[in-house]
Amino acid sequence: MQTTGLLFAVCAGALSLAQACKSDEPGRACTPGVSIACVAPGGCQGGQICNDMGTGFGACLCEDNVDSGLRDAMTDANATTDADDTDATAAIDGSMAEDAAADAAQDAGESTGCSLTTHAGCEANERCAWVALSGTTGVARCVPNGVVPVAGACSRGPDGVDTGYDNCARGGICINGHCSAVCDSSVSDSCGLDVCVRYAGLFDPDATDNETPITGACVLACDPVSQELRTGGPCGAGLGCFAGPGGATCAPSTRTLTHGQAITGSPFLNACAAGHMPIANAAGTGYLCVAHCRPVITSFESPAGVAGQAPYSCPSRGAASPPHECVFARFEPTLSAAGLDNVGFCLDRTDRTYDDDQNPETPEVSEPSCTALSVDDDNLNGTPDNAELGCTP
Repeated sequence: MQTTGLLFAVCAGALSLAQACKSDEPGRACTPGVSIACVAPGGCQGGQICNDMGTGFGACLCEDNVDSGLRDAMTDANATTDADDTDATAAIDGSMAEDAAADAAQDAGESTGCSLTTHAGCEANERCAWVALSGTTGVARCVPNGVVPVAGACSRGPDGVDTGYDNCARGGICINGHCSAVCDSSVSDSCGLDVCVRYAGLFDPDATDNETPITGACVLACDPVSQELRTGGPCGAGLGCFAGPGGATCAPSTRTLTHGQAITGSPFLNACAAGHMPIANAAGTGYLCVAHCRPVITSFESPAGVAGQAPYSCPSRGAASPPHECVFARFEPTLSAAGLDNVGFCLDRTDRTYDDDQNPETPEVSEPSCTALSVDDDNLNGTPDNAELGCTP
């Protein structure tokens, strides 16, 4: 199955993108950390990110020069477009400006060596905080400890070495007006049952270098099939639950594309209506939206449930079966490590091929139905046949 790595575009829609992403909070032009699609100099498709104060969006950079929105997750794509020399130069210039800002902070005598997760290097009455120097760059330094606990309403000072930090207590970071727990994305359970989300321009001194920061913020997990939060209830007005490489969490839901509809532009993880996700089309020439479903382990020996489990089967989501089958989300390479064992999507295998013997020298063969695949390793490639094509988690 042909795919490319994807992230979330936290906001995109048919309206003016700036309007579609505008924050409801007084005095804010946009929601901090949100990314939108844009056209960069030279005409390439790119992304730009709302700064930490919500006063505006940063420069528009081509997608192969910046991970827009949530780095994991969560929120634009590693989907690539060709950048011309003008775009590449713009990205380099932005990086040099950010390096200069970080150097200025160090020249001012500010500590940039503390730990954002352990607060090592700070005094007992201090915490290691992310200090925003601009909309796309910042430094980690020791600041006075804040007083707002996780989930409490918070605020951040204006960008600057001495002012660009929030009032969250030690261990917290202000995300969209509320303190979230700081997490280490290299630790699988750093957020417990929730999702460690990484943001472009946050915990990342150089947001144009395409290097993903390890530190993130814990965000409440949700189920993209039922659209309910882990703790119960919906995500909230204007939001939907979308699956990403780090798990599933709530993000703005502004698109209306449903099952089988083609995606124009970048295949952001929330480019479809809530309850759907993007996958590459059979020809590998573009992307389309497919409905989420509740998968059931199926095989030649156990064919029942190939269409998914009620009330979230493929037919109930507008995807007739056959030809659609409810395959486990891990069959999509972008979601292979997301831990979404009870999440599936409705796949039409017509015209799709795969490498059945993992030998690039032999031609690919048509993808068979899960009901034709054994739980045994009949093709002797080291993997049960039904596990190769998403029929098991």
